[in-house]
Amino acid sequence: IFLKDEKIDTLSIKVKMSEFSTYYFESDKGRLYFGKQYGNFYCYSDEGDDRYLRMMFVALSTMPIAHVPATRWRDNINNSMILGRWQANTASLLNSFYTDWVSTVAEYRYLDETTVSGRIHNRFYGVELKTRIKLDPVDRFTEIQVADYRMVLTKEQTGDRH
Repeated sequence: IFLKDEKIDTLSIKVKMSEFSTYYFESDKGRLYFGKQYGNFYCYSDEGDDRYLRMMFVALSTMPIAHVPATRWRDNINNSMILGRWQANTASLLNSFYTDWVSTVAEYRYLDETTVSGRIHNRFYGVELKTRIKLDPVDRFTEIQVADYRMVLTKEQTGDRH
């Protein structure tokens, strides 16, 4: 894990399957459930308190598996993914009166066959994050960037296949 190009941490995750046949990434601090359906990759939910898994969720909430030039897509994600606790609680209260008054929207697009760019924003609070994903046909996600944070898959993690 890098913050502004300085290594700050290491994340180790395993892919596992739940008793309900749902796949998830597991770290020491949490789980991120995901799956493939209708030609798309989806993050379904997270458990625990792993901010790096949460960053993966924001960067990858949904994605078409096949690259089609100029493809763009949108997703609504839970406000708590990018807002602070009091902001997310206030958003929940406001949304109980008027559905989606405070919403967090994720907009993604393929820049090329191996790069997905994203913009996550909540207009009500003026919060915006930029994301970028680098893909590889063998290793899948090789780099995930959310704002100033970057997760980079290293050779040790891939079994030194490079």
